[in-house]
Amino acid sequence: MALFKSVQKKLQPDELEMIQQWVALAESLSVPRSYGQIYGLCFVQKDPISAQDCVNLLKISRSSAGQGLRLLRDVGAIRTCFVLGSRVETFTIEPDLGLFIKSLLRARVAPAFTSFFAEMEAL
Repeated sequence: MALFKSVQKKLQPDELEMIQQWVALAESLSVPRSYGQIYGLCFVQKDPISAQDCVNLLKISRSSAGQGLRLLRDVGAIRTCFVLGSRVETFTIEPDLGLFIKSLLRARVAPAFTSFFAEMEAL
């Protein structure tokens, strides 16, 4: 029976570099950097992570961790992960990146185009 264990206490240099790449991508998409950090952390960790893991490893606030995890879950980038014996909500990366991209397009890009075309038509 595997019980929930918090992720490792310190990120390795290669993990930090991978997280930085996700931050750069998030910034290029005009997404808050903390969301890129959280997604990157989910990406590099083998075990599910909790909001507290995000706080401890990324040195972000608890509210930033909670907001980021909620948004990433809502857009399909991560998913809730059941861990036997744990009362802590944990998350893992959604392995199908296509789901995340479709959701991102639907949530961010489509509304921008809708607004753009409505303004163009008004002109």
